[in-house]
Amino acid sequence: MTHQPAIPSETPMRTLTSAPTRKVTAATVAGAISIVVVWLLNTYVLQANPIPAEVASAITTIVGFVIG
Repeated sequence: MTHQPAIPSETPMRTLTSAPTRKVTAATVAGAISIVVVWLLNTYVLQANPIPAEVASAITTIVGFVIG
């Protein structure tokens, strides 16, 4: 007799290709865009008082989470 999972979410997810899922791709692109936006702001707008690296990292994490 084989074991049947009690909850459907217990079944493992298998991807058929090695290509990243849409969620992973969206989070990656969002992170890259937020990094470029922070760099542009620090370089051209906020030269006297740039965004600290810790805050830029937090922004990138939050944007990646929200988009992904």
